[in-house]
Amino acid sequence: MLKKILPIFMLCAIALSMASCLEDEKETLVYYDDTAVTGFSIGNLNKYITVKSSSGSDSIVKSVIDASSYRFTINNATHEIYNVDSLPVGVDVKKVLCTVSTKNSGLAVWCMKSSEGKDSMTYCSSTDSVDFTNTRELRVYNTSMTAFRKYTVKLNVHQEVADSFVWKNLATTSAFANLQAMKMVSIGNAIYVFGYDGTKTILYAANRNGFANFVESNIVLDADVYKNVAVYNGLLYFLNGTSLESLDANGTLATVATTTIKRLLGAGNNRLYAYSADGAIVYSVDGKAWMPCAMDCDVASLPESNMNLLAMPSKTNSDTYLLSLVGNDASSKYANVWGKIEEDITATNDQPWTQYVMNDNRFRLPALANLQTFVYQRKIMAIGGKGINGNAVKAFSKIYSSQDAGLTWQTDTTLVMPTTFAPESDVFAMTIDADNFIWLVSASNGQIWRGRLNKLGWANKE
Repeated sequence: MLKKILPIFMLCAIALSMASCLEDEKETLVYYDDTAVTGFSIGNLNKYITVKSSSGSDSIVKSVIDASSYRFTINNATHEIYNVDSLPVGVDVKKVLCTVSTKNSGLAVWCMKSSEGKDSMTYCSSTDSVDFTNTRELRVYNTSMTAFRKYTVKLNVHQEVADSFVWKNLATTSAFANLQAMKMVSIGNAIYVFGYDGTKTILYAANRNGFANFVESNIVLDADVYKNVAVYNGLLYFLNGTSLESLDANGTLATVATTTIKRLLGAGNNRLYAYSADGAIVYSVDGKAWMPCAMDCDVASLPESNMNLLAMPSKTNSDTYLLSLVGNDASSKYANVWGKIEEDITATNDQPWTQYVMNDNRFRLPALANLQTFVYQRKIMAIGGKGINGNAVKAFSKIYSSQDAGLTWQTDTTLVMPTTFAPESDVFAMTIDADNFIWLVSASNGQIWRGRLNKLGWANKE
């Protein structure tokens, strides 16, 4: 009996198997009720820029940029599509090729207005250009054609040249006319100017937001205070005789300690630095207790005037800073530069200060009257009046920059002085605020300038 049933069973199994194979070859269409935009990109764009010829006439130069690398944000909560990193100034957005990806094979169409003002639908094709002079409405329909999602698509384009530096003359004041030396710093929304009039230091203050002008403070200061100023932990520190004092952004004055330091140099990330009574560099974390710094060179070689201490974050370690001490000597025609690595306050070893001495260095910073320095875009910038000690450099003719913490210097090609900045003396001051604005004031003509690189003022939308 089993022998008769087994062949019949095998025939049935083969028949069922063949039927199953035939069913697998049939197409089954599935219609989805939901869909969304999952990807958006653009292709090449034409870019037009205006340049000046050698004769001074303007001409327009066309180039093509690959815009496929610009990332677009798809916000399905607000139904917006936009590029966070704006396209460069000068691109033509009237003819843009787009590629749109959708969920569940949704159908993407552009909703446009006809000449009569009526809505019209155009299939979204990667070979048909779209005019993005204004925002566009993109719809994606589900495969059942029963519902759609609507998106507003916007192409953000910069209206300014990224690396263009723009100065603005904010005001003119006669308050600085009699000053013989100046120092300017910024903390919070406050801008402070310390001015030396030949007998004493006068403090001036201004609010950088809604700037009106500088107002003289009634704080009594000794003659040398303008040379002893540092910004540290959100406070302005200054040495007033033998008293180390602090000032906050609201103008609140406090006495920190009575001290024996001779010169307050500045601050790193987690320490104040000063010259001690015997001329060595010392540091303090609170302005009260001072400790000697390790030194690799003779303290007699330290800068003697126009000292500037700068701190730049390390590219590799978040708690490490590169410190630079830049100043002038009595007779050298080059600036005197020292450097140090400042580690976290818990580090067991204090890295030493070292003088950058290279007689064959062809890229040294010239000694300039009233030398001023600041950190901008991971570079140390330096500017000053006329050259001193045998230097023939014209006053304010160049802004120098160093990308290696002060070891070598070049004429900077990005930052330039205001074209109408023409002081009659070398007495001036500069600083940088929290919004990357560079402030510049002159004693002789009273001009107050503010400027920054355009790209440093662009908001990040994410």
